[in-house]
Amino acid sequence: MGDQDDVEANSGAPECWMPSCEAVRRHVLDVLTDEQVDQLREITDAMLRRLDPDETLGPVYRRHDT
Repeated sequence: MGDQDDVEANSGAPECWMPSCEAVRRHVLDVLTDEQVDQLREITDAMLRRLDPDETLGPVYRRHDT
């Protein structure tokens, strides 16, 4: 299996490497409307601002934004 960054660069979209990640996508994200996904993004952004105010983990969670 190749490096994840290589896969992402070639496909243009983040690759899901863990079965639990695919399950979240299938059971949570795929059932939401675009508007609901936008709302969820706003909610998680607010949570991250509280949990990581200095954005120490920013590079980790930003690389998965699409």
